[in-house]
Amino acid sequence: MNEIVFFLNKAVISGAIIGSVYALGAIGVTLVFGILRFAHFAHGELMTLGAFFALILAGLAAWAGFQSPVPLVLVMLLPAMALTAAAAIGLDRAFYQPLRNRNSPPIIIVIASVGVTLMLQGLIRLFAGVGTRDMYFDPNGQQVFTRVAQFLYISALAPLLVTTTSKRTVSPIVAIPSAGATRVFMIATEVPPAGTVAESLDVSLGSVGST
Repeated sequence: MNEIVFFLNKAVISGAIIGSVYALGAIGVTLVFGILRFAHFAHGELMTLGAFFALILAGLAAWAGFQSPVPLVLVMLLPAMALTAAAAIGLDRAFYQPLRNRNSPPIIIVIASVGVTLMLQGLIRLFAGVGTRDMYFDPNGQQVFTRVAQFLYISALAPLLVTTTSKRTVSPIVAIPSAGATRVFMIATEVPPAGTVAESLDVSLGSVGST
């Protein structure tokens, strides 16, 4: 019986959690390809950047003694998403839009996205190091809620990605995958109270971007 429980905890549940992270990244890449018609290899690095934005904001809020009647994750969610969106827009304006204005073939933009990937990886490693970061959260059901919401989102969006390529249909929800980083934000940005025994979630640099 203990072996079955161990297998469920370490293999099935952990595999489903890690797979859901890859699924969110895949949805984001699919939406970018469906609208802009190029494979954005730097999408994983943007997710990693968003996680670090959330970590920094949560750390600054805790250091400043910020108090809120709602969980810290809800306070940090929108600013972290806004910073990630601003970074994505800035990258597009700086690197991709000039190529589109020149009517460059898609392969050129793909090569540019590989360069952006290497640049972001280098910047993250320069400022954050090459190790992992532990972001703690209280085991209070928040992770379960996040996983259920994530599963429902993926299930609802999958038929749309398969059955239509209409830009008018997909464009209104293209901003939602930036909330795909919400998966990282919602389970990782809440700072536990002192003395609380909390689980840890290791976020490896470039783990998503390597796919």
